[in-house]
Amino acid sequence: MFLQKYISAFENINNSNLHKFESLLANDVMFQDPFNNVQSPKSFIKIFSDMFEKVDNPNFKIIDYSISEIKDPPNIGYMRWTMTGEFKNKNKNILLNGMSEVHFDSKGRVLAHIDHWDSLTQLVSQLPYLGFLVRCILKYIFRYDNLSNP
Repeated sequence: MFLQKYISAFENINNSNLHKFESLLANDVMFQDPFNNVQSPKSFIKIFSDMFEKVDNPNFKIIDYSISEIKDPPNIGYMRWTMTGEFKNKNKNILLNGMSEVHFDSKGRVLAHIDHWDSLTQLVSQLPYLGFLVRCILKYIFRYDNLSNP
């Protein structure tokens, strides 16, 4: 099954085996997340290479997965994951929760990898200075919503 092979690669990704991902990717693979929208194997791999430059010991753990039963388009899998690590030089742990939608071609190569995760509350709000401002705004918005919705 295409998705299980991809999950294995994804959970075992490290800086020294990134090149192995190329064989899993279609020539026009598209990767999208809250910060990126790229289309090529080289760009796909660069995103993860950059992650290894910024994060110590990044680790993806697939919590659950499913395969779409709808066959038009075929070969779509979903992976629910957590990503942990530590920002380099900041001694700040990372814990992200997300879902990836992965489209495969008939040969099992990844056509699209689309990540869905809340970058504002899980990442931006944890940054120094800017994070404080974001947390204050979120507290104000949610407090205001709670007061205006009986």
